[in-house]
Amino acid sequence: MGIRKIVILAVGAGSLVAGLFGCAGRPDPWFDSGLEEAFAEAGERGTLVMVDFKTDWCTWCKRLDRDTFSDPAVVAELGEVVALQLDAEKEGVDSAERYGVRSYPTILFLDSAGNEVDRILGYLPPDAFLAEVQRIRAGDTFNACLARLNEDPANLEALERAVEGLLERSDAIAAIVRVEDFHATHPEDGSAHDHCRNLMFTARRTMNESLYRSAARLFRRDWPEVPEVADSLGVAHLHAMMVDLDAVEDDRQALRSARFDDAQALLETVDSETLDTPQLLEVAGFAFRAGHFDQATDLYRRWFDLRQLGEGVEHLNQAAWNLYLVERETRAAIALAQEAYDVDREPGVGDTLARLLYADGKVDEAIEIETRAAENSDGRSAEDYAKVIEMMRSGEDLGDRPSFEDFPGEKQS
Repeated sequence: MGIRKIVILAVGAGSLVAGLFGCAGRPDPWFDSGLEEAFAEAGERGTLVMVDFKTDWCTWCKRLDRDTFSDPAVVAELGEVVALQLDAEKEGVDSAERYGVRSYPTILFLDSAGNEVDRILGYLPPDAFLAEVQRIRAGDTFNACLARLNEDPANLEALERAVEGLLERSDAIAAIVRVEDFHATHPEDGSAHDHCRNLMFTARRTMNESLYRSAARLFRRDWPEVPEVADSLGVAHLHAMMVDLDAVEDDRQALRSARFDDAQALLETVDSETLDTPQLLEVAGFAFRAGHFDQATDLYRRWFDLRQLGEGVEHLNQAAWNLYLVERETRAAIALAQEAYDVDREPGVGDTLARLLYADGKVDEAIEIETRAAENSDGRSAEDYAKVIEMMRSGEDLGDRPSFEDFPGEKQS
């Protein structure tokens, strides 16, 4: 039900013409072999390997293929690296595990020895994707950023990029240490303090969500092991629960309460007046996922008032969807969803708008938009949209609720 939105690598310029056109004349920049062969090819050519990890069900992976990897300028740029696509749940499962790939699309850039030099997370349109590849090929990589920060610990731009890169690589502890070290060198700098506070929230929020996802998986398996959790801001309540797990009578409720309380501790460190619009979305999304629905609604309302026209479709759609799930600010959510739909009639965006309109009593309009989403989809998505249409026609509650209400899931029998 409701599809949410939450990106690679190529052939040499000399061989590009021979392999440029695939089925129906569509550009095909992809190396037609495995990862080890790609490393060998990259070694011979003195270039990088780019690996696009995707899945069959990933909507944004399909859009990346359709919009970005068909762009002539992108195809030409991919000719300068060894570009490879791997399904992270099929032939690429071992490689995805090796490099810590946990979301899709994720695009890795590797040297010929298999060492990661940088990565791109998520969908980017052609111009933005091209700029990122050119940056990486020019040597302005995550590894180079870490080197600059080591040489100059006072470099704020390098700190911000380093924290982002470390979190993309699931190393929240290292990101927290980097922020603490930076703050220690700027104790009286108010501007730097605001930067550090926001970066620290991002790092601790990432650690919180990662550890609670792990705890939920272990809960569902009836605790085959107990995770190690530091006694640290953002996970202190989870730490206390794990220290004496045998004494917990209701581990489901204890885990939900710990998550709610740890999130509250983090949210109390945020000064919303200092946040820009991307940061407002980050904090609002975290509050929503952790069950703080009133605070999430307030943050989305503030973002709605401050955002720039033309805000990215995925941001508009996600904010509208979250407000729909918590059944708050329906009119504002419809305005966001309509704005996104006016820009992009992708089925998932239409699905959000249709559900909101249905919740607002505009049944006929909702069915019309949901029908269009079903007609423009296939497979499981089309089946899900068809079920929603039938529920709308019969006047049923669609049953959509925030994921926190189901956290941490059901134990396996």
